[in-house]
Amino acid sequence: MNKAIIFMGLGILLPYFLKAQQSKLKENCIKIKVRLDVTHKNDTLYLYHFINTLKNSSLENDSSRELLATMDNDSLFRFIVPINSSSGQFVICKKTFIKDGLYIIPITRTYLPEFGDDVLFIVSEFAKPFKKQQKNYKVVVKGKGAEKYNIQEEIRNIINDVNAIRNAPPAFDEDFNYNSDNAYSRETKAKIQYLESKRGQLSAHIYNILKADIIYRNAGIIESWISAYIDRKLANEEPKLAKSMREKFRAQYNKYLLENPETGIPVSDLIFSRKYIPYILSKTIKCDFVVNGIEKSDLFNYLKNNYRGIIRDRLLTTYFLEPDFTDRNTDFKHLPEALTLVKSEDCLKELKKLEKAATYNFSLQDLNGKMVKMSDFAGKLVLIDFWFTGCGACKTYYKDHFSAIKSYFRDNTNVVFVSICIDENLASWKKSVYTNEYSSIDAVNLTTFGHNREVLRHYGISVFPSVLLIGKNNKVLAKNDSALLEKDSAIKLITKVLNDF
Repeated sequence: MNKAIIFMGLGILLPYFLKAQQSKLKENCIKIKVRLDVTHKNDTLYLYHFINTLKNSSLENDSSRELLATMDNDSLFRFIVPINSSSGQFVICKKTFIKDGLYIIPITRTYLPEFGDDVLFIVSEFAKPFKKQQKNYKVVVKGKGAEKYNIQEEIRNIINDVNAIRNAPPAFDEDFNYNSDNAYSRETKAKIQYLESKRGQLSAHIYNILKADIIYRNAGIIESWISAYIDRKLANEEPKLAKSMREKFRAQYNKYLLENPETGIPVSDLIFSRKYIPYILSKTIKCDFVVNGIEKSDLFNYLKNNYRGIIRDRLLTTYFLEPDFTDRNTDFKHLPEALTLVKSEDCLKELKKLEKAATYNFSLQDLNGKMVKMSDFAGKLVLIDFWFTGCGACKTYYKDHFSAIKSYFRDNTNVVFVSICIDENLASWKKSVYTNEYSSIDAVNLTTFGHNREVLRHYGISVFPSVLLIGKNNKVLAKNDSALLEKDSAIKLITKVLNDF
């Protein structure tokens, strides 16, 4: 009898419990719909959700989550995006195969999600397929959450619009006298003023992120001017004059620029600014060197000793993730220590991926049917070119750059050149190699037999050609850097790495 009552009670309560769980699940998701004015039957859109915004802008960010949607019967692309209290940002893109390669084309700008968002993006024009960057498109956003996107767009448009901004004096004169009423400072004031007028339409969290982006974008520009000044004024002057100019620089820097901008923004919001962390790292490298003598190789210890908490976690993680901040020639000797210092779950996840990368060992087939492993190149410097037959940009890169780099180091046994093709057709791949259009028989030629392979996922390869430089300890030293995509700069970079072997 008692058991019957218990089961009867469970039967009554279970539907209510399931309904509550479903309601909670819905509350933790946001709804995104996209309507394109020009569509094709098999169109697919991709939503890249950058969970922790550790990187500044890359669509190949390993910390992103990729969702996809196809067009439904209502001519809409629908995404249901799970979020939590700190859900970063996302951007919606198309992937397009054309003769020049595979491009990821953003059709929206970055969006800052919040609980309850339900928005419709109406895209009436978008980037031409041969353009890598978002240009020539119009986006209208409607629904709950649209206000913050539209406000972001208005903020971006406040640039060189006002005569007072356009006619403002430069930040520094030739003697490095600093003018705080410079063009970008005026622009920043205009943007902050506009943001303040819209504050009532935004949550405190979104308001603070947008404010931080404005302030640290301006601060970053000033820091880049300082860097340009250092290069122009200090490096090329006579030692005596350079010393005099350095002292003048220090005086101005200490007076106006040494301290980070005071924003009053809570750290819990500041860490989600796309501009803050890169600004701190860039400032330390470019300017503190002149004032405090901080060498780039000392950056890890400087960050470790001068920052605490989540800010330090993000600074240290970005230090390892971004090749502009780390020394490409190191073997990540500080990574084990970083893993003991960093406490943030998101940051630890990224650092552990880097640690795992050191042991990744792909196995792919060569032209003779033999399986070749990454471990076969242990102790070597490896340059890898990913490509596919029919990719015009892949063909151009091989003929103009990769082959020249390979030829330059042909007598150096410490460098290995690996050519990885994603063709599904074996005959097509071999023909492309033997005709010297995309590779040559003196490279290590391997195939993935298709684009859906672990080696591509592991290295985050989604555009072609993609070029990786992997060090002797199996660390990715550079990926698709401008230095790798041009023969002279690539030769210079590889030579520099070899000198440290």
